[in-house]
Amino acid sequence: AGGDGPLPPKKPKRPAALRSLLHYLKGREVGARGRAGLPGFEGKLRGYAVRKLPELLRERELALGTLNKVFASQWLNARQVVCGTKCNTLFVVDVQSGHITRIPLMRDRGPASARAQPNCGIHAIQLNPSKTL
Repeated sequence: AGGDGPLPPKKPKRPAALRSLLHYLKGREVGARGRAGLPGFEGKLRGYAVRKLPELLRERELALGTLNKVFASQWLNARQVVCGTKCNTLFVVDVQSGHITRIPLMRDRGPASARAQPNCGIHAIQLNPSKTL
């Protein structure tokens, strides 16, 4: 009939297994972009999280005893957080049990006069990639 030429080939649909949350997260883990891997899936996932997370997450205060304000923190894993305080204390807290493990700080070998600075607390925490230091 009309001389419009051949129609462009249809883009094949991905199998249902490749549209799963597991496939999306695995792809993200190896560096795949959300749009390149599963168009629109990331937006749907965010929308779902925005609706469901408030009912799943509950704030609760952990008793720190004599420890002063926490200035810095970093997650070690799903249960543990390493924290640095105003009183120069470094500790790991298990957020499920509330157990606190203090981590001794390394002492400077320099002269005592060089260390005679007032305590200003631990303001930053950085973990190595394997989270062992």
